Amino acid sequence: MINKKSVLFSPIGTSDPIRSQCDGPMLHIVRHIKPEAVWLFLTKEMAEYHKKDDRYRKSIQRVLPDCKIKIIETNIDDPSDFDACYRQFRDIIRKMRETYKDHEIYVNVSSGTTQMKNVLSYEAVAGTFGITAIQVKSPKNAANDNEEHLTSDFDIDLAFETNQDHNIPSLKSRLVIPDFKAITLYNLSFKIESMIKSYNYSGALELLKNNESLFDERLGIILKHGDLRTKLQYDKCFAIINNDKTKGYKDRIWFIHDRNAIKFYEFFMTMKLKQKRGELSEMILKLTPFSFELALYYLRDIIKFDLEKICRVSKNSNQYKLQRSLISEYDSGLLNHLDAQYKPAFIDCDLSLDNIVHILIYINSDQDIYNKFVVLREVESLIRNKVAHQMIPVSEEIIKGLMKSREKDKCLVLPKSTSNIIYLCGSLLKLIFKNRIQVDNFVYDEINKIIKELLV
Repeated sequence: MINKKSVLFSPIGTSDPIRSQCDGPMLHIVRHIKPEAVWLFLTKEMAEYHKKDDRYRKSIQRVLPDCKIKIIETNIDDPSDFDACYRQFRDIIRKMRETYKDHEIYVNVSSGTTQMKNVLSYEAVAGTFGITAIQVKSPKNAANDNEEHLTSDFDIDLAFETNQDHNIPSLKSRLVIPDFKAITLYNLSFKIESMIKSYNYSGALELLKNNESLFDERLGIILKHGDLRTKLQYDKCFAIINNDKTKGYKDRIWFIHDRNAIKFYEFFMTMKLKQKRGELSEMILKLTPFSFELALYYLRDIIKFDLEKICRVSKNSNQYKLQRSLISEYDSGLLNHLDAQYKPAFIDCDLSLDNIVHILIYINSDQDIYNKFVVLREVESLIRNKVAHQMIPVSEEIIKGLMKSREKDKCLVLPKSTSNIIYLCGSLLKLIFKNRIQVDNFVYDEINKIIKELLV
């Protein structure tokens, strides 16, 4: 059962060292794993028995003479005090790990009070110190609470003479390495829920790895969906929930089927995700592709403005380059309008959000949409430049200060927080896509609700 060097940490209970003519849990573990060292944890009561006859040390020495024994006496007079045991156990196990870096550390979860057993079980499941819990079955496969405890009067010679585990070598080991499924399930559920609070689906998936059998198989599917979705892998994240297993959940988190709407909705949701996580610099940097692509889509696909009349188009990269000569040929009034905006005169350049805003006002587009793009242009150009060209972290205070300053120069009402910027982007999506996009609810919160349902 044991292949590498090992040591044992064991609380001492009233069944130790011998009870009912059989090894108590601590002694039985020593007999079968043969640890190099044993550290014994004694409450105030158990320490009194130790001082009286040294029963624990002497019993170990009869079974394993070369074992190094460390007795840890405490003043704990209430062994049911969970917190007292927890603090001391962690300190002792930490020291044990520092002392025995390359050893397997076993902890006895069959001796001591229920609270002690629980503490050590939780530590084994948590994996902080790399310890392994070990249990000892009752010799009669039943609780032995009715058996007399060997406490005050302990005759070690008589105890060993009548100890069947000691005198009958053919008796099987009663050791068990428990899998603690219930504790593991609870512990992992808590950790996964902590991960998804910050929408960290990849971290939650890593926790689930090798423990999938403990949970509903749909949990892994929904976590994978969330992970792929945050990475804007639309097709893959939809494919894994588009089946009978997740039929009851799909409609709650996937309700857009227009390809263009999906692209903008998902990108917008990742911006909102960054904002909720407090990753404000990353959120701001996403404003540039979002605002330009949305303005381009509105101009080209909604208004149906033929950009090829005024632009050279790179077919491979789908890039547009405004050409003065083409604009003049198409509409001299538009060229005059652009000349008035770009002093001393408009020159050939790549199509940008700023260009599109000026084109929108010239062609008398929807006034509400135009006004919002004007505001978005100011936000995007001002804050993005700060993020891209200065090594400063973006904060709500910085955004508020920049927006207030720009308002005075431009005579505009600008959003003064990331929440207001997100609201502005969402309102543009609703105006452009109308009922094809719902932006008020945050889809990742709904994904989290489903995950919590599957964790129960």
